[in-house]
Amino acid sequence: MAGAVATHRRGSSPLGRVALAGLIAIGAGWAYGQWTSFPLQPLATDSASPPTAQLANAERALAQAQQSGKSVPVTLTFSDAELTATAREDLPSSYSGFTITNPAVRIETGTLTLNAQAMMGPLGGPLLVMGRPMVSSGRASVTLESATVAGVPLPDQTRASIAASIDQAIASLVPAKLRLTSIVARPGVLTIQATAQP
Repeated sequence: MAGAVATHRRGSSPLGRVALAGLIAIGAGWAYGQWTSFPLQPLATDSASPPTAQLANAERALAQAQQSGKSVPVTLTFSDAELTATAREDLPSSYSGFTITNPAVRIETGTLTLNAQAMMGPLGGPLLVMGRPMVSSGRASVTLESATVAGVPLPDQTRASIAASIDQAIASLVPAKLRLTSIVARPGVLTIQATAQP
């Protein structure tokens, strides 16, 4: 009797096989849903790279303008990661005695925000700089709206130094022979419209 019971447990009825197949299908569907619910992320090397492709596009437009003798419109777009890479390459590591580390740039509607860690000896805190990008005389510029360390506003001289450094960093994204016509900041994307001069 015991052997019969054991044999019965090892067997499977058509209903049991259908139920098992259903569970496997449900599990596979759940796993697929979990896998596809995560957006693909760029490779770390891409996110840490300066915007060389955009600069190459600008150089091609300049070459076309020189060959044709006519102005060529150019549209350049930059991501948070590309501006962060530029900031880490171009911004000074210190301002007025503050040492700046790990800068990161975030693009929001109409604004650019720079976050970093600022230290002066044993004291320090988060550096937060917010500004509005604009075009001035065909070049890029940023008007600072706020600049603080640990919530404390920075002196005007330090603010001016930071603003000048940010202007230079943005200028490095655009070849000198490009004349800018507009800069538009939207979440995650900075779009620069320019004209390549012959």
